[in-house]
Amino acid sequence: MDLQEILLNKQIRPTSTRIQILNVLQKASKPIDVSSITDKLFENKIQIDTVTIYRNLELFLKSDIIKQIDFRDGRYRYEIQHEHHHHLICNKCRNVIPIYDKCLAITDEQVFEKYGFSMQEHHLEFFGVCSQCS
Repeated sequence: MDLQEILLNKQIRPTSTRIQILNVLQKASKPIDVSSITDKLFENKIQIDTVTIYRNLELFLKSDIIKQIDFRDGRYRYEIQHEHHHHLICNKCRNVIPIYDKCLAITDEQVFEKYGFSMQEHHLEFFGVCSQCS
């Protein structure tokens, strides 16, 4: 996935800061919070202040480049928008498992046809205990 092209397609100037933040999100194996983004940037000797990270995340959210996820622990996490999926979150170890099960997929059109409801977005996360913790 070419990050510069993604930004240009959304009519966003592809600055080095934006590319670096998206690069961290793209390489993450699961949704990550701002603190983890900052740590990854620091590991790569890239210094971007937290306010700039938040400002760019907000821009990416508004442009549907990334997705914000609430794992109910007081911190939002972020991931690049890609194939529709949900997450299983372990309440003990906080492990996050993405699930791509088709039975959980419902389209905006299906919701409108069945309920007459014009859906703008939805969030579905499952909280429980993983097999390693049970």
